[in-house]
Amino acid sequence: MATVNEDNIGSMVWITKTGSKYHSHGNCGNSKYVSQVTRESAEARGLDPCSKCY
Repeated sequence: MATVNEDNIGSMVWITKTGSKYHSHGNCGNSKYVSQVTRESAEARGLDPCSKCY
């Protein structure tokens, strides 16, 4: 699990309801339903960065 550092706090990322990754762009992948949250929040949910856009 990634650790939270100062670079992660406040950075916004995109997530889906059922995915296990977070994305730097809302249009990465095929999902139509995405939400924007902080990277800190995504990592707190146990999500990892997408290998395609990070």
